[in-house]
Amino acid sequence: MWPWNCIKKPDVFGNNDGLWFTNFERYRMGGFSMAARRANIEMEDYSQVEVGDKSIFVGIYDGRGGNDAAKIFSNVLLQKLLRRIHENGDVISFDLLIEAITATKKLFVRQQDSSCLISLVWKDTLYIANLGDSRLVIGTEVGDTSVLKVEQLTSDQSSKLMVHKRNIRDDDRCLILASIGFWKIMKNEEAMLIVERHSKHRAQKRHCAATKRLFIAAMTASLNGASRPYDVAVEGLAANSATINNIYFVRLFKF
Repeated sequence: MWPWNCIKKPDVFGNNDGLWFTNFERYRMGGFSMAARRANIEMEDYSQVEVGDKSIFVGIYDGRGGNDAAKIFSNVLLQKLLRRIHENGDVISFDLLIEAITATKKLFVRQQDSSCLISLVWKDTLYIANLGDSRLVIGTEVGDTSVLKVEQLTSDQSSKLMVHKRNIRDDDRCLILASIGFWKIMKNEEAMLIVERHSKHRAQKRHCAATKRLFIAAMTASLNGASRPYDVAVEGLAANSATINNIYFVRLFKF
């Protein structure tokens, strides 16, 4: 079955500090939430999340030299990918991912560029394509302990487009995708510990809090030089000094 016959865009909320976020939203295979902040006067970073019947697509695009390239990725890439998948009998391959990204990059204006990190959960498989310095990590539950083991699935500073796929296992619980500004401050293990602490209770507000906590903890660490950003207080934080861009939290299955 074509899994994208009903694509849904999330409701996005924001404020005057250039912050915006989504509440935790469920889809058939799990749920997601996001947080982001405009780091420059001109927003050069774009991101997107789109949900189908059995799939979820997340993209993070960090622009260079202006916002046109990242905006083109956000507006064009998914459509190019879906068309190729449909023409291929609804079957995904690495070649299709590479073709879609390459075709989109040809639309860039001269002297502008953008990193590109996309993840596509398609039925029981996670597909990843990465070009640049954004990062994706996956959290896997250790036994029945609710403890999450973190594994990085992308390479840092990828000057060449890298593609990867992984069958989603029963003990896989969540994905964290973020641009380089977040990972300069937050270690993989620290980020997953925040998710673990805020996801033990299954209420939706806890999953939403996990993303907001990731964002605020990284900002606080940036402002205060904290060595353990997951232990800092979050109330009353000024949001205008950190350079965090985009963070996505994607819940998988029963987490």
